[in-house]
Amino acid sequence: MIVFAHDHHFYKVDENIYSSGGLPASVWNRYLSVFGQVHVVGRDGGELNEVNLNKYVMSSCVDVDFTLLPNLSNFGSLIWKSASIKQQIESIIIRSEGVIARLPSEYGYLAIKLAQKHEIPWAIEVVECPWDALWNYGSFKAKVFAPIQWYRLRKIASRSLYTLYVTREFLQRRYPSKGVSVSCSNVEISSVSIDAAQTRSDRFFDQHSKINIGLIGSLKGGAKGIDTALHAFQDLNKKHKNVELRILGSGPVDYWKDFAQNLGIGERVRFEGTLPAGEAVFRWLDQIDIYIQPSRKEGLPRALIEAMSRGCPAIGTKVAGIPELLDKSCLVSAANSGQLSKKLDDFLTNPVLLDSQIKRNLKVAESYQKEFLDSKRTLFWKKFYSSFT
Repeated sequence: MIVFAHDHHFYKVDENIYSSGGLPASVWNRYLSVFGQVHVVGRDGGELNEVNLNKYVMSSCVDVDFTLLPNLSNFGSLIWKSASIKQQIESIIIRSEGVIARLPSEYGYLAIKLAQKHEIPWAIEVVECPWDALWNYGSFKAKVFAPIQWYRLRKIASRSLYTLYVTREFLQRRYPSKGVSVSCSNVEISSVSIDAAQTRSDRFFDQHSKINIGLIGSLKGGAKGIDTALHAFQDLNKKHKNVELRILGSGPVDYWKDFAQNLGIGERVRFEGTLPAGEAVFRWLDQIDIYIQPSRKEGLPRALIEAMSRGCPAIGTKVAGIPELLDKSCLVSAANSGQLSKKLDDFLTNPVLLDSQIKRNLKVAESYQKEFLDSKRTLFWKKFYSSFT
């Protein structure tokens, strides 16, 4: 049995465990195919209302157990809850063959510490840069913690004998490991859609078509650059009247609706809530003509790769793994609405450029297809497993 530790929020409905999308049941097959059983340590998001169940995905499956614990990511919980949480996690780890910690996460760091204490093999998945996440978050407290969290992850990575990175270069440079490592995105693309790409290409050459600009990202905080998107769209709207901005994501929608209204673009911005991961999101993306990823922090953005797999031309920020995905001509600085607006204008006035990016992104997305990534990932986990069996 292997322990998987991460700060992901899980939710309960009767005996079943759900995820908001990041860790569906299909993810556990990555580990079950090698280790046989998985025990997941994560955060308890509470009971779900069945009315809103369609916004979540089942995470429960055979041979996967869950231990859901209180939040351990703030100062108060570290003082008052850490002893109890440590005991619960330790009781699981001492019965395991190994530990996989998805980082950065408090449960991940604690699980590694306990694995070291009991001389149990451990490996890490580096999925995000904590420096970017905290320094760009906005608050003074976050900026204070940014170098601390950068150092923690860098120290752990340097000692890790087995490290999986979701980027090809960015996280490897910032958090290097001398052990066995592999580059393997968390994104699962079953296939690329040539038909969706062709339909989108045809729309661009139709002068009367409405252009949909799309963005997928949480509305909480400023990490996904929702404010940047809205300011850029305000500027773009002065020149182009046939465009609409569509945003998919959960969070304080009323705040952002008021934000858009105050910018004078409320009638041209649609906040469309959330959709179940998979086909529902792909159908939504097939209605999008240009995808934007104006993030201030990222790992390797799942939504961007999914958009590219549907043939979306895309614009993103020069953050984390985004430059590994997009053409240099499609990159803008984070929090720079002027650059984003200008790049969108370039796309809208040059259908040939858009068409070339459709074909280019579709080809890049092929390397993120599930079958290829599963093969790389399984080989890596087999190496880890064979090191202690």
